[in-house]
Amino acid sequence: MKRILKKYTTIPQHLYIERNADFQLKSIIEDMQRPGYVLVARQMGKTNLLVNAKRTMENETRLFVYVDLSNPYKDEQECFRSIINNIIEVNFDIFEQIYGKIQDIRAKNLPAHNEYLRSLVLILKHYLGDLIIILDEIDALKSAEYSDNIFAQIRSNYFSRTNFTELERLTYILSGVIEPTELIKDKNKSPFNIGDKIYLDDFTYEEHNTFIYKSKLSVSKEISEELFEWTNGNPRLTFDICSELESIILEGKEIDSEILSEVIRKKYLIAFDLAPIDHIRELVKENKFIRDAIKNIYSNKSDLLNSDIKSRLYLYGIINSKFSEKTVIKNKIIQEALNEDWIRSLDNEKTFFQALTKFSEGSYEEVVDILEHTIYKSHDDSEIEQSNYYLGLSYYNIGDFKNATKYLCFDFQKASLKSGALAYYGASLIKLEDGRGLEILEEVVLNETHDSPYHFALLNLGINTEDKEKALTLLFKLIDSTYKSNNSCDILDDLRALSYFYISNIYEFQNNIGKAIEMLDKSLEFTIIEDKPILLYYNLLLKSKEMNSTIEYKNILVNSIVDEK
Repeated sequence: MKRILKKYTTIPQHLYIERNADFQLKSIIEDMQRPGYVLVARQMGKTNLLVNAKRTMENETRLFVYVDLSNPYKDEQECFRSIINNIIEVNFDIFEQIYGKIQDIRAKNLPAHNEYLRSLVLILKHYLGDLIIILDEIDALKSAEYSDNIFAQIRSNYFSRTNFTELERLTYILSGVIEPTELIKDKNKSPFNIGDKIYLDDFTYEEHNTFIYKSKLSVSKEISEELFEWTNGNPRLTFDICSELESIILEGKEIDSEILSEVIRKKYLIAFDLAPIDHIRELVKENKFIRDAIKNIYSNKSDLLNSDIKSRLYLYGIINSKFSEKTVIKNKIIQEALNEDWIRSLDNEKTFFQALTKFSEGSYEEVVDILEHTIYKSHDDSEIEQSNYYLGLSYYNIGDFKNATKYLCFDFQKASLKSGALAYYGASLIKLEDGRGLEILEEVVLNETHDSPYHFALLNLGINTEDKEKALTLLFKLIDSTYKSNNSCDILDDLRALSYFYISNIYEFQNNIGKAIEMLDKSLEFTIIEDKPILLYYNLLLKSKEMNSTIEYKNILVNSIVDEK
């Protein structure tokens, strides 16, 4: 017996099992009227589905082009050009004659979408067959600012067929592991609302049997059925387990129930470090909502799961796509890997690193809950010091200034923690109307470090000192420091907006309305969009006060909100 179930990157045709998704994809490609979107969990056979479509349907009059979007592009033009490059370079023998014309189009410096459309039309005028563009890993575009423009152009290609009949011979297949609604910022630009979703589910029992037959695996019908009971047709699990069984058979052993169970437990249920189990467990670790959903499934409360949660469970590889049916964990292996005891242990586990994650998310109450639970159990001096620091900052952000001072007066040794703790300790004392607070902040600003603690101390000194001229000096000094700082631009813009706002208040208090308006205008330049309406309102009030007249606040504010979208 020769080895058949090798570690293939893609499944060869003689082992490939067509499922419902294959027939749905074939129908979309033959119809050419709507884009298709393959929506599936990782390691579930998405790439094999696309590769099989290409190798079984590509011919002299139908060309497939596969584009992996996981490589980052700096802008939409680079993304569009990559698609065109993939079409031409992989089929250079077909498109060599028009390569120069593509370069001529690019030399015109047209808008990116226009250049892309002209290039596509040129390609389709030269190649008279159908062109299927497969865009894989489209979820990689989620973080790209230009993503909506890519999707808008895909949608436009279908509606532009009236003007460019060549586009009748173009269609797209998109593929990813994220719901389309999470990809689109402007829903009006979405190609998904004119496309068809393709869910890729596991093998049926008949498809499982077909795979066992094709693999020529020498196992009894009873063992094949037992394997299906474990995997419920999961292609990746089925293939990998069968490959392991094949190795055992090649050693001259016969597969029985005990050997099958031992193989499965050793591979997936001890270290949990093999695909797809390792990936699924990591996703569950990171998402409390998913853990709660799994608990509901185990408690027979799947009626509490909404469609969004079910979709996420599907994309995590935990359930199948039959959302209208009773929700269950899709197979026995995944169920044991996500057992109830493990799920509960994740929710009960409270660690320092978990607290840091919660702090970065702004979940300060959870930080307090975790660190107050762990701080007295730790034997790591560095961890104890940082726990005091983040407890103090979390209590400050919650508004419990008394408890904030309790932790911020710790004897910090690390310089960066010491200055930050001192700044927040001083601010907390001010909130508690303790006069020592201003003295402590004065100490922090002695060294012009231009970092976050220095900025925080300057701001709190500026807004709490009774000497208005000194306050102006401190706030202008803060603005100047933001241009010497290495902090993130968003944080620095917030500081500038706040500083100019407080400076405006001081000038208004001094009855210098012209300067107050000028400073509010400056604040508006740097403020986040959510705060613009209230600042604009203050600005209009000041202007009406200066001109001694009434301004149409409502119209100006509404127009501003509409303009800013």
